[in-house]
Amino acid sequence: MNPHVQGRRIVGTVMAFRTLLADARRGDRTAIEALLESQLGGLRAFIRLRSGNALSQRESQSDLVQTVCRS
Repeated sequence: MNPHVQGRRIVGTVMAFRTLLADARRGDRTAIEALLESQLGGLRAFIRLRSGNALSQRESQSDLVQTVCRS
């Protein structure tokens, strides 16, 4: 891929994220939901890697993700 095109896509993605973040900070529920959805994969991976056996036996990863998203 052309580096200039790739760079524009990255800048566009960063700008879209910043816009969503600003809207979420103002209380826009749609923006908050979109931000959470965009980060769910990373959050699931983080929980899978960081939750120990004891915690994993008591709580499912889905329950932990829900708890984080509600906070």
